[in-house]
Amino acid sequence: NIQYKDRGSYGKVFTATSKDQTIAVKVLKKTFFNEQELTTLSKVSGANSPFIIKFINFKNFGDEVYFFMEYAEKGNLKDYFQSGSTKTEKDAAFMLFQLLHGLKTIQDCQIMHRDLKPENLMLQKVTGTDKLLLKITDFGVSRTIDKSGLAQTFVGTPYFMAPEIIDGQGKTPYTKKVESWSAGIIFFMLMSRWNFPFIGSSIQDLRIKMNQPLKKPLIISDDGFDLMKSMLCLDPHKRLSLQQCLDHKFFTIVHKDVVDDVNSMLSLIGYKIEPNTSLITQSPQKKNNSQSPQPKSPGFQSTKSKSPPNQNPIINPNIFPPPPPKPILQLPF
Repeated sequence: NIQYKDRGSYGKVFTATSKDQTIAVKVLKKTFFNEQELTTLSKVSGANSPFIIKFINFKNFGDEVYFFMEYAEKGNLKDYFQSGSTKTEKDAAFMLFQLLHGLKTIQDCQIMHRDLKPENLMLQKVTGTDKLLLKITDFGVSRTIDKSGLAQTFVGTPYFMAPEIIDGQGKTPYTKKVESWSAGIIFFMLMSRWNFPFIGSSIQDLRIKMNQPLKKPLIISDDGFDLMKSMLCLDPHKRLSLQQCLDHKFFTIVHKDVVDDVNSMLSLIGYKIEPNTSLITQSPQKKNNSQSPQPKSPGFQSTKSKSPPNQNPIINPNIFPPPPPKPILQLPF
């Protein structure tokens, strides 16, 4: 059973079900296939992080390529925070903590994601709790970085791009701290009923707005706002790294219960965060207990819902008109 879910800047997304297992299938035209994406996936696969969508298989079919991935049935972060009851700072902290840990794992693999946004953060139910597991997806514009830790390409989704990427215009390098900025934008949105901290009529106007003082969301604590400002610092040298964000008292003191809640959830699927580190370990004896059947190999998943207007990655034109036909394929299970 194959069902069409959505289309994105690169391609189409389907779900495929066989017996009791449902997976996600991302379909790209070979013309727009980026070999770097497959290289990136192989690296993050080895990390086996619970906060990164699992990769199952990759196949060529005619003029298209297919990525088979774990399916996150609860949609994306934007859907979650725009529906249901009013979310609190603790709810935001719970999601942010998972996001930072997942990003830290990606950076430890010497990779920059470079297109962080709520639509690329999927959610999955874990059996035994009402908490949702956050999973980073869509590595289409990611890249492997060398020991210098620098990248240079002008790429990303405008409202989530760090100021140094806009300033450089692809001519000057930037560091991994661009991910701290993007995570800070998402943190602001979680705390402000999904408003952006900076809005512009063009990318140049957006960059000018970034120079204005950050407005404090109404429901955020002083410590939460301190973390937010430190993530959205214009100067990347003064901006917090991901590890510094995790070590901020917002998590270590104010919302230590959130850290405990994440660990309790992870224990249900056989993972735990080692004390005083960002290291996540997996117990070989514990069965993964998330609601969606777990594939055997790690990887990523594409987005389910559309970005805000003009919020697709800059380098990717919208090329696939709906509704697409169902793919003809052999499922990898």
